[in-house]
Amino acid sequence: FAHWILSSPLADDQIRMLAGHLHVEETYFFRDPPVWGILQNTILSPLIASREGTNQRLRLWSAACSTGEEAYSMAITLAQVPLPNRQDWKCSILATDINPDALRCAQLGIYSPWSFRGTSPDIRSRYFRPMSNGQFVIRPEIKEMVTFTHANLVSSAPIPNSGLMDVIFCRNVLFYFTPERVKRVLERFYDTLVDGGWLIVGSD
Repeated sequence: FAHWILSSPLADDQIRMLAGHLHVEETYFFRDPPVWGILQNTILSPLIASREGTNQRLRLWSAACSTGEEAYSMAITLAQVPLPNRQDWKCSILATDINPDALRCAQLGIYSPWSFRGTSPDIRSRYFRPMSNGQFVIRPEIKEMVTFTHANLVSSAPIPNSGLMDVIFCRNVLFYFTPERVKRVLERFYDTLVDGGWLIVGSD
């Protein structure tokens, strides 16, 4: 089977089918707590101060969003940052993944208590609504901040709406790639980030 897979380039539908079976979905809200403090205090707060009254735009990208917990954590963090005259700012979060099944879960925005391990009860009660089956659904005002779309990071195909990002999250992904493909993905990120933009990778 491995020889057959490697014998010729895979079509997009074959890649998506395989991704659904091989995809690792280990994720939860606010994974690695120090990262979120850095995003809020070291990255977003100074960025907002530097753009207030001029270029009032913020764009973030969760480059391998899986079932959406990371992307929604970014949205919640952005919602918590003091943003003067918030209505005058254009803020967007792009969330991409290769697995269409994971993206469907992310777009629903419904999560079990397991996705909140390590997350404070205050976050869950403030930004999610409990459901009768014991799950929780993301509140609409947070959900609408995120745009989910399918993307293969190592493909040469353009990724929709991925230009001029201020922050890119690509955590716990690159170690699955060969060195050549890591280089290709990092070049793509470099071309996508604004000057002085931030790439956040895994802590391992």
